Amino acid sequence: MNTTTARARFQQARGSNKVLAWVILIFLALVWGSSFILIKRGLESFSAMQVGGLRLVIAGIFVTPLIWGKFRKIKKEEWKWILLVGVIGNALPAVLFPLAETHLNSASAGVLNVMSPIFVLLFGVALFGFRFTTLQVIGVALGFGGVLMLILLGDQSVNLLDHVLYAGAAVLATVGYGLSTNVMKRYLGRVPTTLAPSFALFFMAIPYAIYLLLWADLGAVFEADAAHAWQSFSYIALLGILGTAISLVLFYKLIQITEPIVAASVTYLIPIVALFWGWMDGESLTSLQYLGMAVIIAGVYLVNRKKT
Repeated sequence: MNTTTARARFQQARGSNKVLAWVILIFLALVWGSSFILIKRGLESFSAMQVGGLRLVIAGIFVTPLIWGKFRKIKKEEWKWILLVGVIGNALPAVLFPLAETHLNSASAGVLNVMSPIFVLLFGVALFGFRFTTLQVIGVALGFGGVLMLILLGDQSVNLLDHVLYAGAAVLATVGYGLSTNVMKRYLGRVPTTLAPSFALFFMAIPYAIYLLLWADLGAVFEADAAHAWQSFSYIALLGILGTAISLVLFYKLIQITEPIVAASVTYLIPIVALFWGWMDGESLTSLQYLGMAVIIAGVYLVNRKKT
């Protein structure tokens, strides 16, 4: 194969990955942007711990066929990283965000979620030696500024200071996201796309399944109001299958074909989706909030832009 042909194939593969990255990015923004309202609906019948437990157990059951008989494809030294990602990227956030939403509205939780790219950047530089371009750093700052515009320039202000501890729970979840994203890129890059996130979910579902069986007392929830409980359960099931199992596999794929900071930039698009749901529900948007959306999109574009 001559040099020209090799270069052409490389350029074609890179172009295909770029298109795929944008498709995954938009899909994840739509799904995860809707996840906070699903959590809110789940909390109408279940506690934060029950919502998190049901979400992970359902996701764990869903991914079981993907990992069945494939334990040997994971190297011995990779298991510790898979378990670490499971704890800090799945098990803890699954409870921390519902806990936050017991006192914060879903929009506030969605806004706090945008701290994820900040922690991806900080951990990437401080602990993993990743290098980011000037444009990517500017993109992170722009995206964060755009989110602040969405909140501070709206018709209704969101005062997170009224519930500092619960806002802190959401921020702590984003710390886990930031660290786990870098771990996946650095230590699990060679693991097949479906296996790393699926194994992480599967193992984290086990302790939550024990909790649900022995201590959660789900029977009392269904006995109190079966119709409402089943409705809330359906929202949690959707969250577990689409918003957790399928989305995490796609997110891991995105990390593999791009960079951690690029993958994490999806969180800047989440508030836009959340605001869309608000508009569908009859809420109004100001012209400055539309400007904030444009700033966010510009920031995401810069984060995803690669040097030639």
